[in-house]
Amino acid sequence: MKIFLIKIGYFILFPIVLFLFLFVLLSVTNKYIAKTYQLNSETENVIIGDSRTQIFQDKKLRKTKNVALGSESYFYSYYKLKFLLKNNRQLKTVFLGASNHSFSDYFDEYIYEADVISNYFYILPLSKQLSILIHPAINKIQLIKKSTIKGFDNLIYSEKSFIGKSYIHTTNKELTENTIKDRIDFVYYNKTILREFSSLNKEYFEKIILLCREYKINLILLNTPTHSLYSSLIPNKFRAEYEKVVNRNSLEVITFDNLLEDSMFLPDGDHINKIGAEILSETLSKRIN
Repeated sequence: MKIFLIKIGYFILFPIVLFLFLFVLLSVTNKYIAKTYQLNSETENVIIGDSRTQIFQDKKLRKTKNVALGSESYFYSYYKLKFLLKNNRQLKTVFLGASNHSFSDYFDEYIYEADVISNYFYILPLSKQLSILIHPAINKIQLIKKSTIKGFDNLIYSEKSFIGKSYIHTTNKELTENTIKDRIDFVYYNKTILREFSSLNKEYFEKIILLCREYKINLILLNTPTHSLYSSLIPNKFRAEYEKVVNRNSLEVITFDNLLEDSMFLPDGDHINKIGAEILSETLSKRIN
């Protein structure tokens, strides 16, 4: 009976030990990939941020790479940028997506979402990985599953999970007053209560500023426009905080004011369609060139 139980124990433990070994191996190899990741040697500018920043098209921008990813908080942008600046000393300018929504704590919901974390898990310091693994809000099974899949993909494919790319969102939904108000409610309100600021996003925004100064990199903010109705509904609390942070750090901002018509926005009024993306990319291209 004892021998039988030992065999059962081995049978159960073997796949667990094997999986842990593979996970550690993936962590080591993916960390190496991040530490040695290099952009094209002619790339002098990087665009980084969330889905609103993804709309800037590489093909229209000279010596520029868009590495933005949907739902990317400044927490993840910081660690991604840290690797990029260390490995790519030819970089001169970082274009960082930033606007009124950037400091809302709605971002915190994505910071701890398994599908988002798994893009960056391997580039985080060990202390951050451990804190994420023990965080009560995180679905550990989903995180390990998605991190494992993306870890193998990083080994096989040239595109890496932590490096984003130009992307223009599309939808068949109609833009209405309600679709815009729904987005406002989600970004700036928790049910009917005005949201708080994201302390983590604010902290890592400041860290990004210091990181760029450390590497003597020119940091320019990209404040993409929103639908006129959306813009009118943004709470003053978040407008004031954004302006305060920008002014306190004497940051340069490209605002793209008065360039887009309301028809150039997706139903949420927060994201830009293909026509609008073309216009903003052309505008930024003139600035870069």
